[in-house]
Amino acid sequence: MQEVFHYKTAGLPNVWLQGGVEFVETPYGPATKIENLEDLHRLIAEDIINRPGVMTREEFRFLRRELDVSQRALAGILKTDEKNVSRWETGETKVPGPAAAALGAFYLATTKHDDIAETMKEIAELDREIVEMRTFRMEGDHWETAA
Repeated sequence: MQEVFHYKTAGLPNVWLQGGVEFVETPYGPATKIENLEDLHRLIAEDIINRPGVMTREEFRFLRRELDVSQRALAGILKTDEKNVSRWETGETKVPGPAAAALGAFYLATTKHDDIAETMKEIAELDREIVEMRTFRMEGDHWETAA
């Protein structure tokens, strides 16, 4: 079995790498070299976005940093206050689902160079898969739950 490396530099406590890691000596001492770091970070970001469940503060911050936007800029994109973004990233409050979804959509639209409308269609389709559809029908002069 290949040895695993706990990759902490990205600020995520639960990322481990198999292969692609080289330990090198530099004039400043030992260092770690990660192959194709950009591809690794893209894969980590997509894993965060596609995984069900609540986005953690570390994951939210990782995505923001990958987009290279400030808390202030992200607050503007998400139509919220900069203090909210800070609270989410420090863990003072949990990252709300809509903010996590919007950040994920923004990341995908930005990095895949897709048309934002296509990304929004994907989110809408995912929403239909996740949310149980409740249907009601008009029966005479009153509403009923449809089967």
